[in-house]
Amino acid sequence: MSVRDPRSIGELLLQADITTRGLLFDVTGDDAPALLRTFGEVVESAAELWRALPTSATPGVARGGVMSQLEAIAKGMHRTQLRRNWPGAGPTDPRLVSVARTFTHAADLLARHAPPSAPALSARLETEVSAAQMRTMHALYVCSHAVAVSVGEHVRSLHAATAMKNLSSRATRGIPRGQEALSRLMAFEQLAGAYVGSRLVTALGGQHADPYAGLDRLMDALAGWDLAAHRSLARTPSAATIATVARGQAMTARCVQVMAHAAARTGQLDAHTYDRRLASALEHSTQAFSRLARLCDALTDASTRKIKPDLWETDAELQAASRELIHDGTTLAAPEVIAGRAELSRVGLVVASVITSGLEVATAVRDITATGSRLYAPAQLMLNAARQEIFGLGPGERETVGNLFAPRDLQLGRSAPLIEPIREALARASVDTVEAMSAASSAACALGSTLRVGDEPTATHDVSRPGHVPAPGKALAPGAGLGR
Repeated sequence: MSVRDPRSIGELLLQADITTRGLLFDVTGDDAPALLRTFGEVVESAAELWRALPTSATPGVARGGVMSQLEAIAKGMHRTQLRRNWPGAGPTDPRLVSVARTFTHAADLLARHAPPSAPALSARLETEVSAAQMRTMHALYVCSHAVAVSVGEHVRSLHAATAMKNLSSRATRGIPRGQEALSRLMAFEQLAGAYVGSRLVTALGGQHADPYAGLDRLMDALAGWDLAAHRSLARTPSAATIATVARGQAMTARCVQVMAHAAARTGQLDAHTYDRRLASALEHSTQAFSRLARLCDALTDASTRKIKPDLWETDAELQAASRELIHDGTTLAAPEVIAGRAELSRVGLVVASVITSGLEVATAVRDITATGSRLYAPAQLMLNAARQEIFGLGPGERETVGNLFAPRDLQLGRSAPLIEPIREALARASVDTVEAMSAASSAACALGSTLRVGDEPTATHDVSRPGHVPAPGKALAPGAGLGR
C-alpha cells in the first residue's frame, strides 16, 4: 500500500462487497475478457484471507471445504485459459484488481495481529470470524454472477456477429470457450450462493463494532482524498481519472448534505438557512458531479479504466469514513443517531472543506476539458457514446458522427483524441459543475452566522456503537479489528 490504510478488516470486506455489487450495474460483454483474466486473482486472494482467519485448534473442528472447492474451480478455469489461449493476454479489470488487493490487505492485517488458531474461540471472536467469512463469500458470489453476466453477453454478441458476417475461426473461438467458462462460473455461483443462503443478515448482525472516530477521521480522509485527486488530475488526466474523482466529489457532497441536515434537525445548525439555501445547493453539486462521472464512464472500458492506486485507496477510505457516520446498515441513519456519532457543531468546517475541494477539482477538470488535448478514448467507444442522448447530439449529428473517426481506428479498436462533440459535452458539464460549486460556496457563507457557538463540544472518540462489547484480553492494533 502506498499510504497507510486505517480501515478495519470489517470495513475492508464491506468495501470489497460493495465493489462487487457495483459490477452488476456496470458490466458489458466487452468487459468479459478482462474480467476472466482477473477473476482467478480475486478468488486466490479470498482463499488466502479465509485461511488467515482464526480457527479453533480443537480436533474435529474444520475450516470447511467450500472455499477449497471454489478455489479449485477458479484454478481449473485459469489452467484452461492458459491451455486454450483464451481470452489470451490483455488488460485486467481494475475493479476486480481492487477487490483482490482489498482481500490481500485484510489477510495481511490478520497475519500481523490475530492468532491463527486457539484451543477454543470466544463467542465474540467466533461471531466475528463467521461474519468475515460470510462477507467474503457473499462478495465472491456477487462477483461470479457479474462475471457470468458479462461472459453470457459476450457470447451472445459473438453469435450475433457470426450470423451477420463470415468471421474467422479465431474470431469465433470465443463462443465455445466462453460457453465453457460460463458453465464453470454458474457452478461457482451456485456453490457460493448455497453457502450464503439466507444467513447473510444473521451472520452480520452480531458483528463487533469499533468506537466511532467522529469527524476527525472524515477530515483526515478528505485531506488525503483532495491531495490524491489533484495529483491524479495533474499527472494522468484520463476519462477514468475524471470519472473516479467526480464520483468521489459527488459522494462527499451527499455526505455533508446528510450531516448538515442532521445538524439542522438537532439544533446545531439553523434549520431555515439549511432548508432555504444550503440543501438545494449541495443537491445541485451532487447532481453536477454525478453527471460528469456518467459522461466520462461512457468513454472508458477495461483497457482504459486504470487509475493510480493511491486514488483508489484514498477513495475507499473516504467512503468508509463517510459510511460510518451517516449510514445505519443499508439505510441512512436518523439525525439523532448521526449527532451521537459526530460533533455536528463542527459541521460548518466540514461543509466548507468539501465545497472548497469540490470547487478546485471542478475548475481543474474544466481546464482539462477546455481543449481536450490530453484526453483520449477508444474510437468505437466514443462512437457508441456519441449516439447516446446523454451527450446531447441531435438526430442528424448522431447519424454523421461516424465520419469524424479514422476507419482504421474503429476497425482496430484504437484510442484517439476526443472528437469535438464529445469534448464539448464534457466541457459543458465541467462548466456546469463549477457553477454549481460556486453557488454552494455562496450558500455556505451563510453558515458562519448561524452555527451555534460556545457549546461544549460533544466527545465522539469514545462513543461506541449500540451493542458494542469490549474485546476480552489484549486488544488488536488499530485497523486490525474484524468489526465495523
